[in-house]
Amino acid sequence: MKRGLRTRRQWPLMGLILPLLAVVLVVMLLVDMVFHHRVIDQQLLAQQQRLLMGQAKWIEQRILTSKSEAFAGMDFWQLGHSAVFLAIVDRQLQPLASANALRPPWQRFDPIAAQRALDSATPVSQHMASEYRVQLYYPLLQLLPQFSGRLLFLELDLMGNQRQIDQALLHNHWRLVALAGLSFLLLAWLCYRWLVLPLRQLQLGVAQFHESSSETLPLGPVKEFHQLWRHYHQSNQRLRRAYLQLAATEQRWLFAIESLQAGVWEWHIEHDQVYFSHHWKSMLGYRDDELAASFAAFEQRVHPSDRPRMLMVLRQHLQDQQGVMTAKIRLQHRDGHYLWVKTQGLIVEWDERGKPLRMVGTHIDITDKVNRELAQSTAS
Repeated sequence: MKRGLRTRRQWPLMGLILPLLAVVLVVMLLVDMVFHHRVIDQQLLAQQQRLLMGQAKWIEQRILTSKSEAFAGMDFWQLGHSAVFLAIVDRQLQPLASANALRPPWQRFDPIAAQRALDSATPVSQHMASEYRVQLYYPLLQLLPQFSGRLLFLELDLMGNQRQIDQALLHNHWRLVALAGLSFLLLAWLCYRWLVLPLRQLQLGVAQFHESSSETLPLGPVKEFHQLWRHYHQSNQRLRRAYLQLAATEQRWLFAIESLQAGVWEWHIEHDQVYFSHHWKSMLGYRDDELAASFAAFEQRVHPSDRPRMLMVLRQHLQDQQGVMTAKIRLQHRDGHYLWVKTQGLIVEWDERGKPLRMVGTHIDITDKVNRELAQSTAS
């Protein structure tokens, strides 16, 4: 492995999907809890404010009907699960029943809000969120001037309702948790059934490249997986046809080489592995299994006088990387004598930096030709 490259840790698909689903569901659950709590609080506040307004109108009508301030004192009564405090206030913003002015609700009386209600002749409502209370300042506009009461002060304690709401929210939260758990299991099963299993089928089909011939696989209802497999199958068929054509071409090429009585060699330079063809080995008297597939097996059989020249020509060709390398050398036969051989080679593969990776070439026995030339030169 190259230095400086770090391999990232690989995870199975379900190992990524399950935590992602869990995080999404937890976030959705928390968001739902927060917003649901706020919505219920707002609905409760609006409902209690309407109840207080209805109670204030009812008290005003009772005063008008009885023509007396029978409700002159402060009082508590129960409205559903909440306690309501009532006080009638005069023009000086003082309770008509001063003996009860020390009660805690009256101590929370807001003169500014009361004066604003009297000046605007409209009810003023205040929500004390920290104490779970709602206050209403209701001006008594229909009373005759002889009545001293001018304003109704009502305070509703929401603590009783709040406890019930908290219990209801707690039950609702548990239901949401259960629903989220079931949703998680369902989504996990769907992801496994529609994503993981089809991908495994694709992986198995790709692994069985040469054996796979089926145009369809059990890939579930996802259309893209079926399209991907069809494209792969079509590419596989094209590659098979190309492979068969290449094999046929290689056979014709080998037949042409063999008909020329040429031995073929292929040198993988980086790994120092050499392929020698059947005719190359038989030319030197060896069987197919008798020579090592290495450059040393060739170098050791070059005549000692030709070896330096051969290596120099080879190094020069690897350096220049131009044209075809050609040389006449002597190779030792298995029986001990030497054959004159014409060797030719060509670089056919490089790495990304331009370094030669593979050479191919041929050896042709020219011993008879060299012997004739030597005989002619001797005779002359």
